[in-house]
Amino acid sequence: KKLRSVSHKKLNSDLSPWSQSICNHLWWCAANCGGDADLLEESWTSVVHHIANIHDFAGDIYTKCAHPPLTDDEQRRKKWLTPCSPAHNALKEIVFSKALLKDVRQLNQFCHTGNLEVYHSLMTKYCPKRQEFDTVQMLARTTLAVLDHNHNTGRKQKTAAEGDLRYKVVFTKASAKWVTKPMYENKTYE
Repeated sequence: KKLRSVSHKKLNSDLSPWSQSICNHLWWCAANCGGDADLLEESWTSVVHHIANIHDFAGDIYTKCAHPPLTDDEQRRKKWLTPCSPAHNALKEIVFSKALLKDVRQLNQFCHTGNLEVYHSLMTKYCPKRQEFDTVQMLARTTLAVLDHNHNTGRKQKTAAEGDLRYKVVFTKASAKWVTKPMYENKTYE
């Protein structure tokens, strides 16, 4: 939220195209820190270097970007921030704020809740909220939801005839954007 509000200012407009990538970077850092809060903090703060097209930098643990070297074409297509520009300084102010760094360190035990959300959505299929059930019915319906969820968790991603993984494009209400999502094998109800 801070990043979006700062990027709406005219001086910081160059920061706007980077907002989603910076949020994605935070998720990536949390998912790949292996429980190490120091690594998480350093990889998170490295974003200020990456956005300025600096991919090798000083650090105790994290000293270079994890992505492969960028081609000349990739480097030309990106709108890199100029170091010490108003937009870059605004980003540094957000990234290095003590309160945010303290919060970021708490993400070291990365736990994605997507699977739990899928289960809760499935529960509403078996136990609609607008309908009342007695204890025996509720127990049976909850048991069915658990069996359905556990049996269909970990399905493989669909592949095309050539062996390529298949994806679908969906519009998400939350972000109001089109995103690609993997297509999984059909559920079974054995």
